[in-house]
Amino acid sequence: MGEALHRVLEWHSGPQGRQHTLERLMAAAAQMYGLDARRDERLQRSVKAILGSAACAPFFDPASLRWQGNEVPLSWRELDMRLDRLVCLRGDGAVPDTWWVLDYKLHPAPQNNQEYVSQLWRYREAVRALQPGEPVRCAFITGQGRLIDCTEQVADRFDFES
Repeated sequence: MGEALHRVLEWHSGPQGRQHTLERLMAAAAQMYGLDARRDERLQRSVKAILGSAACAPFFDPASLRWQGNEVPLSWRELDMRLDRLVCLRGDGAVPDTWWVLDYKLHPAPQNNQEYVSQLWRYREAVRALQPGEPVRCAFITGQGRLIDCTEQVADRFDFES
C-alpha cells in the first residue's frame, strides 16, 4: 500500500505525470501492487487527501518549485539513502527559496515515531551538507493529507555538529 502511494505521487509529480489522469495513475499502481478493493480505496483516499490538501499542494505545483525530485538518492556520512521527495520551494521577496525534505507516511502521526524522526533528520542533514547556507526544512506528508513540519522537532532532538 505504501509503495503504491509513493509510486502514484512520483508518477503524478514527475515529468510525464500530468499527461495521465490521476485515476489512471492510481489504477496502474493498484494493478502493479496487486491491491484488493479495500486497499485500492484507501490508496485513492490517501492520494486525493494529499494532492487536495492546501498545506501539501505547493510541494506538487511546478509553478511553486524551483527544483523537484522524487526518490532522490543521496549518500552522507557513509549512509546511502533515498528521499521520497526533495523540492526547492520558491520564495518571495521576504522569504528565501527553501529546500524541503518530504517523507511520505501512511501513519497519521509519524512525528511520534523516533525511528521515523531520526531518518528524517539524516535526510535533512544530507541536504544541508549539499546546500550549505540555504534553508532546509523537513516534513512528513501523511496519508490523511497532513503536512507535519518537523524541522524544529528535529533541531531540538539532535546535535547537528556531531
